[in-house]
Amino acid sequence: MEIFWNPYFIVVIFIVFLITYFVYLDVEGSFANGFLHFGPGGEGVNSAQFMGITLDSWSKVITLYFICFTTGFLSVHYDNVVSMSIINNVMDTSVTHIPYTETGTYAVVLIDPLIMHSLKVIEFFATLTLQFQFILPVVLGSYIGGLPTVLNILSSKTYAS
Repeated sequence: MEIFWNPYFIVVIFIVFLITYFVYLDVEGSFANGFLHFGPGGEGVNSAQFMGITLDSWSKVITLYFICFTTGFLSVHYDNVVSMSIINNVMDTSVTHIPYTETGTYAVVLIDPLIMHSLKVIEFFATLTLQFQFILPVVLGSYIGGLPTVLNILSSKTYAS
């Protein structure tokens, strides 16, 4: 049973699950109903809405691509930077000295939930379009937003050979 605690094994299981899930969705016709549609929608099945805005022109679609990518990027990068610097110090009871001003710390801690929830709501509405063309920029933005932090932390570690 020790294999179930192996992170490599769990990653493989997760990938197999995702592939199986996507094959199932394809067999059931999920991808035929506009999920893989690209570009502005017209009348009928391919039209999408974002927070009440009908995405029926390239300018609206490209604007939403930018919003989705930026939201994904900012959500992860902001969370990494603020959580690692201020929030973790505040919440850790063993930390007695916070290397930031009291006013700045209070401001960040009190505004943090509003910022995070705002970004998550935008990501949620991008997902609600039910079109891959708007979900992908969120995923790419999130991935790219997390890279600086992850690479910085990984470069400071030593590894088993």
